[in-house]
Amino acid sequence: MNSTELYKYQSIYLEILNEFFLDVIGKEASLFGSFDEVHQEILRSLSNLKSGMNAFADLKFRLTPLYAESGLDAYRFAKELNACKLVLGGSSKFYGTQLNATKRALLFSDTVLIPDPILPYLEKDRSDERFFYIGIIQAAFYILQMKELNDEKFDVLPFFVFPSWEKSLEEKDLETQEKMIQLTTDVFTHYVDSGIQSFKDIYEFSVSHEQVFFDQIRKNQLFIAPGRKPGEGIQTSMNFYKSEMLKMRSKEWCGEHLKKLIIF
Repeated sequence: MNSTELYKYQSIYLEILNEFFLDVIGKEASLFGSFDEVHQEILRSLSNLKSGMNAFADLKFRLTPLYAESGLDAYRFAKELNACKLVLGGSSKFYGTQLNATKRALLFSDTVLIPDPILPYLEKDRSDERFFYIGIIQAAFYILQMKELNDEKFDVLPFFVFPSWEKSLEEKDLETQEKMIQLTTDVFTHYVDSGIQSFKDIYEFSVSHEQVFFDQIRKNQLFIAPGRKPGEGIQTSMNFYKSEMLKMRSKEWCGEHLKKLIIF
């Protein structure tokens, strides 16, 4: 894949998202100053959203062949690109925080590589999320905020949304699974106790040295509840986490996972 093919791939991708957003919301993403405004539009037009559910099926129908035909080449191009590139990491989502981080990164890099935030919704069943349809709209909205930067006049595109296949790799690729386990183990070895040498050791240490475990988690700010700031106590963080999951996850997911949560 050369730069011309890259531009073509991303142009098609962005146009698919643009048409999806128009189908669902009825207006261009550029007409909204924030996603709060989009959300208000959704609330005003709930009947339109329900009647526009076909737009989600159409989105999958149009993106699937694009990924099949050019996704692997796009992934390889992103991996092998010889330039000052930054890869946006830390989340499979692309919302306001990630958009702001991308804008800052553009100031000191040739290009910012963004893992496709729509693909994870197509790779894996997301029925455990109560509002996954809204998540797709939100991801499309924020990606489309950069649409004007997708211009072939640049020697290197300022940003490139590439399919990372992370959900598929997490579930099926042994090397990815092993590296995820090793990364998690290394974090606990460094921040909690140097005697932790395996994933199993993390659990065993948390049981045999419970207070030390929680003290180190708090001291090193390893657990931060969604939407909260670092520095809160374990009890506060866990309670906020539970409250957030009850809002955002399905009843089935909460019934299975929150019953295992420590109640303070």
